[in-house]
Amino acid sequence: MNKKIWRTLFLVGGISLLSACSKADVPKEKLIVYAKSYNHVYDGSIHSISGFENETEKGIQVFGEKGDSYFVTGITSQASGKNVADSKKEIPVQGTPLVKDKEGNDVSKQFEVDVEEGTFLIEKTDLTLKSESFSKEYDGLPLTNPEEGKVDQAGWIGNDGASFDFCLAFT
Repeated sequence: MNKKIWRTLFLVGGISLLSACSKADVPKEKLIVYAKSYNHVYDGSIHSISGFENETEKGIQVFGEKGDSYFVTGITSQASGKNVADSKKEIPVQGTPLVKDKEGNDVSKQFEVDVEEGTFLIEKTDLTLKSESFSKEYDGLPLTNPEEGKVDQAGWIGNDGASFDFCLAFT
């Protein structure tokens, strides 16, 4: 932010000797907002997260260097998904931040808003598949699975599942 700074030098008796105007860069105060994060183990359902830490009906509450309360609006952050592949290391934040004081006045020009992006993580769940092992002495007839491909399965969620094809291996 540029502010004009007036400087006046006086002689004895209050007579102005020099009056000048110059511009000086005054750094903007930084405000930091934190997007929400989400972490869950896969359970077959769709999960979602949106918003920011300290978000109220007035906006995202933040505090300035002197402890004054401000509210940031105009930005969004959201992610959703069901599978591990839907995870995001950084949830994108969209929009342009608008900063208001507690009276609702736009004070955006006084601040630089930094955003810490959230994460969205669907973690893997354990799945165990174990098939029976069959063997027999060679008698010229094919080896078959008497229980039509018995497989012990543990860890499927909801309607998730798989079909299995059994193959023959000679050793």
